[in-house]
Amino acid sequence: MDFFKQQDLARRHTRRLVVLFGMALLGVILSVYALLAVSLYGLSSQTESSRNQIDPLPILTDWRILALVGGGTLLVIGGSSIYRISSLNGGGRVVATSLGGRLLSHQTNDPDERRVLNVVEEMAIASGIPVPPVYLLEENGINAFAAGHSSKDSVIGVTRGCINHLNRDELQGVMAHEFSHILNGDMKLNIRLIGFVFGIMAIGFLGWQVFRIAIYSGSSRQSKNNGQLPLIAIGAGLMAIGAVGTFFGNWIKASISRQREFLADASAVQFTRNPDGIGGALKRIGSIPAHGQIENSAASEFSHMYFADGVKGLFSSMFATHPPLEQRIKKVQPNWDGKWLEDKPRSGRKETGSTKPTEKEDRRDRLKQMVTVMTGLEAIGQTTPQHVALAHQLISEIPENVRHAAHDLYGARAVLYSLLLNQQPKIQKQQFTALREHAEPGLAELTEKIASAVIPLDPQHRLPLIDITLGSLKELSPSQYQDFRHNLDRLVKADEKTDLFEWILLRIVDHHLEKPKPVRTKYYGVQQLQQECQTLLSCLAWIGQKDPAKASQAFNAGIKTLGFTSSQFIARERISLTEVGKAMDTLNTLATHKKKKLLESCATTIVDDQEVTYKEAEMIRAISESLGCPMPPLLPGQKLF
Repeated sequence: MDFFKQQDLARRHTRRLVVLFGMALLGVILSVYALLAVSLYGLSSQTESSRNQIDPLPILTDWRILALVGGGTLLVIGGSSIYRISSLNGGGRVVATSLGGRLLSHQTNDPDERRVLNVVEEMAIASGIPVPPVYLLEENGINAFAAGHSSKDSVIGVTRGCINHLNRDELQGVMAHEFSHILNGDMKLNIRLIGFVFGIMAIGFLGWQVFRIAIYSGSSRQSKNNGQLPLIAIGAGLMAIGAVGTFFGNWIKASISRQREFLADASAVQFTRNPDGIGGALKRIGSIPAHGQIENSAASEFSHMYFADGVKGLFSSMFATHPPLEQRIKKVQPNWDGKWLEDKPRSGRKETGSTKPTEKEDRRDRLKQMVTVMTGLEAIGQTTPQHVALAHQLISEIPENVRHAAHDLYGARAVLYSLLLNQQPKIQKQQFTALREHAEPGLAELTEKIASAVIPLDPQHRLPLIDITLGSLKELSPSQYQDFRHNLDRLVKADEKTDLFEWILLRIVDHHLEKPKPVRTKYYGVQQLQQECQTLLSCLAWIGQKDPAKASQAFNAGIKTLGFTSSQFIARERISLTEVGKAMDTLNTLATHKKKKLLESCATTIVDDQEVTYKEAEMIRAISESLGCPMPPLLPGQKLF
């Protein structure tokens, strides 16, 4: 699965949705226009005097009337769609709470909840994205969903039936399926589908209001209903148009969703290399009476987001948002014998959690092996079993008190503060003084307490630890976040300079916790951004090299990948991280398929000397984050070509 290809595919699906939406909108406008014609004719036929009769033909052939009807219909549908989409601006948590979800705490003692949290955490770190919050729905059916606009505000939802009935491999297969939706850009499309269907439904709701007004106004005046018949007809007609429009809207939603589910199933197998995981989960859905059903009253609106069909009813096969279970199982397990798995509830089974390596020396030896960046590039959006295993190992090697703090809203701040502590005692003392003066009570003391475990961590653990804290820090209120962000700045500025890791940490925090800003594609070729590319590649070359000749050679290797005929290598003293940040922001407006070439040039620059330092690895991660391309952790011993 090519991440960049899937991003483009998601955009094509969005454009397809816009076209279908436009066609449906045109159909609704013409239907309303026809309804107006019928109503005018009916009103005219009821007029006894020929002098007062209305000739509908001149009215209906007036372009201004058509524009008025079209504009009014567009206003109702478009306004309702925008309203519904904006109501979901809070991200996946809005969807989860609408379905009755409860946020799971990492401090839970429930072994089933502990198991799903561990699986989600491993999949997130293996995918190179912040650990998303997990919401539990007290539903008996086996189901799950990923919701949000992007990885910044995504959440994972699971039903009680899902964690009670699935073993760890099956649960991992389901989570891999959901993470593929996050990585492939499906969530944003799902939000737009909700707004599209809601907008068309608004026509029917408007008709119902007109119908009610006509009925009640007629009876309140104690007059004959004949005078109200045109208004009743308009109301009933709008209700019918809304019903038909909703019918086709749900059909469009279902057809688009079904295509994406097969891809997500295939991605889950690719992520885990275990077709028995997701295949077993699908078989267990077929084995229990509740299947994947979700009973919440809001379930139908979000039906296209679920792992399995969550809603049953009239025309369920036509509006099914997922292919039949049998087809999905056959895709991942072609030799399936057609039998469902016997249901064996797993409630109460203890999660064994991560196990620490027995030989620390082996771990140190593996870290000394050459690590290349191209592995991360080719793995963007393509989590592998090796990445999951590495994530499992990295998490297990983080001290328990640090992991516990990282999962807590209060402690997560202390963890990031600890990562920014200076090694010089005098400057570190100034940093703790600043925390005591400006941070919440007790945070300075907690930071000091866990710093002894954080500071000795191998650099390879720093980015996964940041990913874990980001999931907790998303719960900060705006005022808490501002105080937290100011404290980060105070710690960084304590020594009156900003080193590379400090800059990377601040950039990742801003990228995921600041209010998201819409990014629009402005450039469709790197040739238009030669200055920005030169700035970025020059910075990368100097990070890995002290020798100017070798740095220039690495820069030229990266530039050659981009196809530039002439370029200027920027001297170390002329490069600032501020300018690099601005260049990265501009490069983020590059078309998605061109970002792949840009990342390839970055990778080529870094590996020109056949050696990659942890600073270079952290920098390429920051670049991929800025470009909206989640990169898994780098694996030891993997080759560039």
